[in-house]
Amino acid sequence: MPHYPFALRLLHWLTLLALLTAYGSIESRSLFELSIGQRKIIAFTHVYAGMTVLIMMLSRLLLRVRTRVDNVTQQGWHHVAKLGHGLLYLLFITVPLLSLTARYFNGHEWSWMGMAMPISEYPNRALAKTIMSWHKDIAHMGYWLIGLHTLAALFHQFVLKDNRLRAMRLWGK
Repeated sequence: MPHYPFALRLLHWLTLLALLTAYGSIESRSLFELSIGQRKIIAFTHVYAGMTVLIMMLSRLLLRVRTRVDNVTQQGWHHVAKLGHGLLYLLFITVPLLSLTARYFNGHEWSWMGMAMPISEYPNRALAKTIMSWHKDIAHMGYWLIGLHTLAALFHQFVLKDNRLRAMRLWGK
């Protein structure tokens, strides 16, 4: 059975929770009629969840570089698995960075966890709007990548029967 260090398993599931919060909060805007105050709370939640995703993904990337993980993927699928994971990392680092860049160029003061975040001395709202549209378009690709990742996990569990899901659980070895 494959072995994943506890820290990687924990970050995997915490990232999932942050992604569910980020996607869920932004999708809830179109599902419910919300007051202006509720929309602000949703936006606040979305931004905090997105920043959490960024921090989690950077932490995971650092940990993956520093930690040996057994190669348990069957021959022939190893490159597909590496490509899929690479795309997940790239997507969930890029999307929050695009949002941060858009906020920087928007010129509105904002803070994160009580820290004033940098803003451009020369705001460019047109550029901010363009970058934010990239943020939204690329974020939609996340649905597909998450879906493919989930299907791959189910394929491992029920077709290959290699206990991959069991290896990703938080408890036990």
